[in-house]
Amino acid sequence: GFPVLLYLHRGDMYRYKGKRHYEPIREWLGSTTAAKGAQAQPIPPPLDMLQEFKMTLNMAYKELSDLASNHPKHGFAGKGVVALIVVFFGLLTSMVVMCFLPSSSSSSSNNKSKRE
Repeated sequence: GFPVLLYLHRGDMYRYKGKRHYEPIREWLGSTTAAKGAQAQPIPPPLDMLQEFKMTLNMAYKELSDLASNHPKHGFAGKGVVALIVVFFGLLTSMVVMCFLPSSSSSSSNNKSKRE
């Protein structure tokens, strides 16, 4: 379908539900608020960082689950993409963990120097 057309005016939001042609949209924008035929809704507040992160993760999950499904339009390539992403995040996670764990070779060299 078409994208949603919203008109924001003085703290209110109006959703356009008419025909997708120049003249009807122009007339709708030029009409008064009461004649717009749309119920005024308050403009929602912007999302904070955590809400945006959750929304992005949710959309990524939906895309990946769609790719991994047995839908004929994706075929084997969809499962391959999901597998590559899983491998990438596995490697990334292991690299992050290795950065924060002390290495055994440095601790054994420290023990040798303490003994001497």
